[in-house]
Amino acid sequence: MLQFDKFAHTACCTVPFTHLLGTMMTSLCHVTFGVHSVVPSPGFDPEATIKAIDDKRCTLIYGTPAMYVALFSHEAITRRDVSGVRTMIIGASPTPPELIHQAKGILRPEEIVTAYGITETCGVSISRPDDPEEKRIYTVGKVLPHVEVKIVDLDSREIVPLGSKGEICIRGYNVMKGYWGQEEKTREVIDSDNWYLTGDIGTLDKDGYCQIVGRSKEMINRGGVKVFPSEVEDILVKHPKVAAAQVIGVPHKNYGEAVCAVLILKAGMETTAEEVKTFCKGKISYYKIPTYVRFVEAYPMTASGKVQKNQLQEELKDIALD
Repeated sequence: MLQFDKFAHTACCTVPFTHLLGTMMTSLCHVTFGVHSVVPSPGFDPEATIKAIDDKRCTLIYGTPAMYVALFSHEAITRRDVSGVRTMIIGASPTPPELIHQAKGILRPEEIVTAYGITETCGVSISRPDDPEEKRIYTVGKVLPHVEVKIVDLDSREIVPLGSKGEICIRGYNVMKGYWGQEEKTREVIDSDNWYLTGDIGTLDKDGYCQIVGRSKEMINRGGVKVFPSEVEDILVKHPKVAAAQVIGVPHKNYGEAVCAVLILKAGMETTAEEVKTFCKGKISYYKIPTYVRFVEAYPMTASGKVQKNQLQEELKDIALD
């Protein structure tokens, strides 16, 4: 678990207090362990966050992958001193391994912790400082004690073999009783055996480590073949000119859906859609290579720091229908 008692932390609080990570960390852990909390701005602001890390000598920072991408892409990161960060926590959505490697080069923390949880279930899994490096990079840690997790097939609802992809279902003391005054909505997500159906797609290995692949609603059905956006995103962010990648499904007259990559380039970099597609060849299956590539300056984000893929889909829904 996190070594809050290892040294006195000064935490940079980047997520809303109403968000699970903000509630658990700022409202509970910080109070319990006497952590000094720094709130850089009313809403997430990468420049204000970098300034706070420097001015307040923050030793702990936590946020979503999209937040870290924004931090590492901002020019202030090169002229401010962020060397005080000793612990970095990342969660709320799938984390590209490339982002972990980037964090090691920029923040150089002593420990990087990945975690998985949902507001309806609180914490589910978390990595530990003594975990093997591949577990800390490629998973969201080990399932917490007294929490049950199973992975089921999206169609048959049967449990899939270890290492196979499916919907993550959670049961235990940490799962909510239900949505206040919304019994029908509660029954949609909690079955008769009290399993909470997350809608998240992931895997579980024999040692209890969980990996998140994406959301079932975000899965792309290209001519009957399933494409998980995170598989393509993990390749795209390795492109030397790409700072961030989001992959969505867009309507297509032949395939039903086509793969569309929405990219943010690194400062001062230029590239083309064809160059991006060529980069992907040989690294992923041909049907996962983006049919369409679009470049943007920023992504629409929620208050909790998650990219709004549904808004990207709405904006690009007609891209393939010409």
